[in-house]
Amino acid sequence: MHQRNLENEKKPQKYEDGVTKSFEFSPESKYNQIYKEIIDHILSGLQLRFNSEIRSFLCNVEMFLIDPKISPEIICTFYKDDINIDKLKLHRDMFHGIIKGQGLIVSSFADILNIFKNKSYLVIHLTELRKCIQLILTVPVTTCTTERYFSMLRRLKTYTRSTMTQTRLNDLALLNCHNTVAESLDLSKIGNMFINKCMTRRNTFKLK
Repeated sequence: MHQRNLENEKKPQKYEDGVTKSFEFSPESKYNQIYKEIIDHILSGLQLRFNSEIRSFLCNVEMFLIDPKISPEIICTFYKDDINIDKLKLHRDMFHGIIKGQGLIVSSFADILNIFKNKSYLVIHLTELRKCIQLILTVPVTTCTTERYFSMLRRLKTYTRSTMTQTRLNDLALLNCHNTVAESLDLSKIGNMFINKCMTRRNTFKLK
């Protein structure tokens, strides 16, 4: 009799929820839900990072540099007195006239940058356009680099290296963040440059 009462006794709600919840979804529906959540997070992250005013501004600047018909007012409104609007327009038109005579075609900001790197006389004569390119290169498109700096600080400045100065910490963070570039550097050449800057180092390391 006592056993029958136990069998007819209602189970606590927490046990019933625990039993039914595990069989509430099939594996297909469960992973389908997880997949949709991941896609939503990715889309929201892309919109947050790349659909910004900075990206729109950089797109407008790229179109100005590529198409001679576009007015430079967008750039000059942003940088104000840092750029001469008339001189910038003149140098942009001169740049397109030069590359057109050489049979070159530009379709992106990267093409213009590569042309300036390969043709030093453009850097010397088209000073306002060079200044514009330098200013554009300093505009961060995203905050990824800054976030990487913060994520590596715990590894660089530990409890055993807590007396590190701010200058040294900045230098180490820069090398750590751009480790690909740092690993490609010629350490022997850098060491020789460092030694040659001081007569005491020259005498110490016997360099002429």
